[in-house]
Amino acid sequence: MNDRIDRRAFVERAVAILPLLHASGLVAAAGDEPTTTAGISETQSNRFARLCLRTHRLADLASFYGTTLGLPIHRPADDRVEITCGRTVIEFTQTADSTQPYYHFAFNIPQNKLDQAIAWMKPRCPLVKRSGGDEVVFHFENWNAHAIYFIDPAGNIGEFIARHTLKNDAPGDFGIGDILCASEIGVVSPDVRATVAQIENGVGVETYKSASDEFAAVGDEQGLFIVVKTGRAWFSSDRKAEVFPAEAMVRGTKLRNGLRIDHSSFAVTSETTLD
Repeated sequence: MNDRIDRRAFVERAVAILPLLHASGLVAAAGDEPTTTAGISETQSNRFARLCLRTHRLADLASFYGTTLGLPIHRPADDRVEITCGRTVIEFTQTADSTQPYYHFAFNIPQNKLDQAIAWMKPRCPLVKRSGGDEVVFHFENWNAHAIYFIDPAGNIGEFIARHTLKNDAPGDFGIGDILCASEIGVVSPDVRATVAQIENGVGVETYKSASDEFAAVGDEQGLFIVVKTGRAWFSSDRKAEVFPAEAMVRGTKLRNGLRIDHSSFAVTSETTLD
């Protein structure tokens, strides 16, 4: 793949910022006081340390996440922006060709703050409405969770999800400190079951709930690989899932040479490497 992400550069960039995240826990922008979360141990165990994605609208994403939402951002280079989302850094790199990548990712929020999150998001960004009405809350009964969705300027499908299985209640109004971590990243593949097996064996996680030939979630509430079949519409959207370069750095697993998903442009590296 000519456009593959350089793993060495990826790891070097992550190593530079991860100590700051470990030292501070939740990072907030100046002027936006973070919320202290009762279940802080839950956020500290999240799986994704960093997600490395591509975009054709870098400046717009920097403005949206940094100014509109108020998340801390860093511009290490003209073609790259890093966004601190609680315990996860999402890095966007400008595409060097005519492709227009888009992804699905979700953020855990305190399980008691969905209504506050809706009130906080509405003046900042339109929320996706459920089909046939004005309701913006999606209930996942099997997952014991409620979620809201938004579309960012590059067409990425973002999600705030309150997982009621987590003991992470927090007091007060919603703020950027309540964006605890990225807990989902989409993986697009023509063969869902083969990809699930590869992630299970390579990362050491199991399928979450149930799986089909079209959709599966692998991991747990602190970090899920959302595996969908190429061409399937992303949930809450009419956008079809396509393969774009992406990389996830994970905590809690040592991968000697990393894991590159077959028939996909998705790779997994480890926060801790083996000698």
